[in-house]
Amino acid sequence: MPIIRVNTGLSRQLLEQDRHGEAIYPEKSATVNVCVVNELILPAGKLAFNVVAKIAKAHLSSPKDAEAVAIGWLKKELPERLAKANHWNFFGLTWIEPEGPPMISDASLHHPDEQATELTAHLLPLAEGAIAHIQNLRESFEAAKSKLGEFASTNTALGFTVTAGEARSLLRTIEGILDASADMGGYEASRARAAAADYAELARRKNEVNHLYQNSLHALRTFVYRVDFPSTWCRRP
Repeated sequence: MPIIRVNTGLSRQLLEQDRHGEAIYPEKSATVNVCVVNELILPAGKLAFNVVAKIAKAHLSSPKDAEAVAIGWLKKELPERLAKANHWNFFGLTWIEPEGPPMISDASLHHPDEQATELTAHLLPLAEGAIAHIQNLRESFEAAKSKLGEFASTNTALGFTVTAGEARSLLRTIEGILDASADMGGYEASRARAAAADYAELARRKNEVNHLYQNSLHALRTFVYRVDFPSTWCRRP
């Protein structure tokens, strides 16, 4: 039976947008919007996804209570919604709002809540397909990262020149995946573009003791060492 784990990552508050795409700041918003990371566990694998709970300020003693209320409500609400849903956007931010005062369970801000759930005949293959898609993405990401790590560790200046075209393709693969990430504090796509600029600098320069060459080499190696595959998504990669 599928398992749903609620609150598996660091929750955070998000700004809502008006119909013009402008941010609605907290003092002008009627709700506090809490993004909660969750995980669906199937025989095919694990699928992490984000849900944003819109909690009305009128139902809060204090805005500081919003995260605990949102998590407590989702512990009860999310398994029920998944059991009835024929579709779910696992590659995005799903916004849901209580119809009235949220009925909450005891909630911990630091520990996930785990329970068995059912998935509809329509939703189960969608979730399994999402898991397979993520696995393919992960394999592409890790292969690109491994090859870049090899280049960064062993290349001379001439080696960077010879491999510049392949490296651009590898970094575009990583950039595209990072661009769809919703991980808070994760590496952003701009970091991959910066790494591409560092690689181009290494390919252009021939003096390996030059400080600009060394700076670019250090930055590239740091990127390859630290960049990680995302766990949740703001759109389908």
